[in-house]
Amino acid sequence: MKIFGKVQVLPILDGQLYDACHKDAVEKCHARKNWHETGVGSKGVMGPEPGYFVLTCLYRHAYDEDDVKLSASCLKEVRRVMRERSVSVRLMPEIADACFNDLAEKCSRKTGVGEELMCLQEMFVKLEPNCQDAVRKYTMMQSRDFRLNQALSKACRQVIKIYCLEFAHEEIDNGDMMDCLLEHKGVPEMNHKCRAYVSHTELISMKDYRFTFKFRQACRSDVEQYCTSKADNADKYSRSNVVHCLSEILIVRIMLGEGPELKKECRKQLRAEYLKLDNAERIIDPELLDVCEADISKNGCQAYETTMLVTECLKEHKLDLEPACRKYIFRKEKLEFNDNTFDGMLQRVCASEIRKLCSTVGHENVLHCLEGHKDDLTMSDDCAELVNKRQHEQASDIRLMPVLYSSCSKEIRELCKNEYTLLKSFPDEDIQGKVIGCLRQWLTENNSKMSDKCRIELKHVIYNTEIDPTLDIPFYTACKSELDRLCADGYATGVGGHRGILECIKARYAEGTVKDETCKQQILRVMKEELADIHLDVNLYQACAMDVRHYCDDVQSGDSKILSCLLSAAQSSNARLSDECRSKLQDRQLIWAKAIKERRDVRPPETVVEFAHFVAGSPARSSLLIALMMCLLIFFACGMLCGRITRRIRRDLKNR
Repeated sequence: MKIFGKVQVLPILDGQLYDACHKDAVEKCHARKNWHETGVGSKGVMGPEPGYFVLTCLYRHAYDEDDVKLSASCLKEVRRVMRERSVSVRLMPEIADACFNDLAEKCSRKTGVGEELMCLQEMFVKLEPNCQDAVRKYTMMQSRDFRLNQALSKACRQVIKIYCLEFAHEEIDNGDMMDCLLEHKGVPEMNHKCRAYVSHTELISMKDYRFTFKFRQACRSDVEQYCTSKADNADKYSRSNVVHCLSEILIVRIMLGEGPELKKECRKQLRAEYLKLDNAERIIDPELLDVCEADISKNGCQAYETTMLVTECLKEHKLDLEPACRKYIFRKEKLEFNDNTFDGMLQRVCASEIRKLCSTVGHENVLHCLEGHKDDLTMSDDCAELVNKRQHEQASDIRLMPVLYSSCSKEIRELCKNEYTLLKSFPDEDIQGKVIGCLRQWLTENNSKMSDKCRIELKHVIYNTEIDPTLDIPFYTACKSELDRLCADGYATGVGGHRGILECIKARYAEGTVKDETCKQQILRVMKEELADIHLDVNLYQACAMDVRHYCDDVQSGDSKILSCLLSAAQSSNARLSDECRSKLQDRQLIWAKAIKERRDVRPPETVVEFAHFVAGSPARSSLLIALMMCLLIFFACGMLCGRITRRIRRDLKNR
């Protein structure tokens, strides 16, 4: 047996392999008919051992993912020999020959079984091209057949026996064994050596997506067509870059219905790889470490065990993050909100609620369903808290609200052009609710330009902000100091929770104690939205629900019609509103009167009859009637004056 440095090379191949593969070697590898023999070649020259080259060709065909051309018996024998070589040989000769310099320079101290290959894999991006190619090919083979990694197979024998035995019996596991070991990384039987080998495999898979068999098998054509063909950077094959590229394609497809569509099997595997990264026990995503390391340390996020929990910690401090880290978090949010199956935390914490409450909804849209059941008594506190957290994250950007975005995509482009330009200019940055604010303004000022689909979904969003005004970013940002000053006792102690915030600040506004002008504008903007549809004034509608059904059941919703009906009923001798409804209407009339007194752009019901009812029922009706009488007197005086001038002109003309 020959020795290359520390590398032993088997001189000949056994008869079992020769018998099974003789024909394949001659036909597929252009071998001589006596290829198993050493000695003089066809030209009378002593050549290298032919078995080495024939075996290299045979195992290339044996692990060919596109088309296995070997016969079944030969295929079985080639894989057997490869596994035996991985046991008896420290390093494959094809790697040893290509990596002679890199082994000497970078891995000379690694002398244990399997350590040389592990060293080369860890130094993968720094290897010479020929060595890198040899290491890549063998690592790709290992990712498909765990038995080629004998160090891992030996160290993890107990875990495999208890948890992964079904994959050990397969002829070739195609990556199932490594998935199983990763899934059971925390079990008691996982010893230190096994954990180290599994972690090593997990880390090197980040260097090249092709080191994960299932990922490259499912997504290779999509990656080559849409990602690597358009990139020329050295790490274009890195797992994080490929995941990012495919994710962006998926987001554009979901949100806009534009661009290429990933194959179904690639989308499924992309999700699996994304969740693997999130569930890793330590941060293995190099981009996250690169752009967020300082923020992780500053905000104490290093205390969390998994990437998912570290990311959740960073989300809680999003406004304080460095720009690059904030962009990274926003990209993750875009993917997770547009396809909720990528949100591992939501799928895990709300698993029971998803089964019970949202079984008829696709898992990619379960958040929208869960929002509608947030007050359901069967929803656990943990799930309700997480849904509430996700709603607050959504509020920062319409791209995190896929249902609203798709429903209003035409309106965004045509009615909110400036805001749409911002979306295009800052694809990886949240723009703090600007697009949503624009749509809300159109709803109150000229909703005839909006489609029914957009109007309905926008009202759903507004309804949620009525229940929890902290979801209304412009309002909460403008009024936070006033809320702390005037309403702290109401919502800080939990009386009414967030639902009490809006009622409190409206009452303080009517009293005249709200001083901040920006906050006043936001309060009036909220009032205008409520006037557009009584259902958006949650507290008023709840107080008057029975009265609406009794007196206004045949009135169409929208454009203040139901509110006009209630005001008419309040003034009618034939109708008797409930005390709760009448009291709440009087509160609203007080606020409207205050708004009109300050000449704000708030429009109660608009017809003459409706306005008469509004004035008559207003606590400030005296002031309003005086103002109205003054306008009429001025109008009458102008009429009399103009009339006198007209008559004089006619008389002068007649006298001539």
